[in-house]
Amino acid sequence: MYCRKDTIPLCTDIGTIKDIMAITVTSREFRDKQATLLNLVDKGENVIISRKQNHNKSMYMITLVEENDFNLVMTDELKLKIENARQEYRSGQTVSCKSKEELRTYLDSL
Repeated sequence: MYCRKDTIPLCTDIGTIKDIMAITVTSREFRDKQATLLNLVDKGENVIISRKQNHNKSMYMITLVEENDFNLVMTDELKLKIENARQEYRSGQTVSCKSKEELRTYLDSL
């Protein structure tokens, strides 16, 4: 554990996760210092939030998304596929699975 007094007056883990230098904070620390941490992301820092829930540990990386990032993902072809899927859903052309087993059975049948 390290403290970066110049940016975050908290005990924050600054280390390497899968070869990425990152500042790791707990979800509580993120809530307390959200503006400061988002400012660091704006400056190019990698910020990871760790969360323990029901004996499981999850990690989330905060990523700056710029307007042109959406243009790379949302192509006209993808927009058309999404609209077609919405129309299929509205007309009832969907399959509902109520359990993991039901889903596995359905996927295996494809």
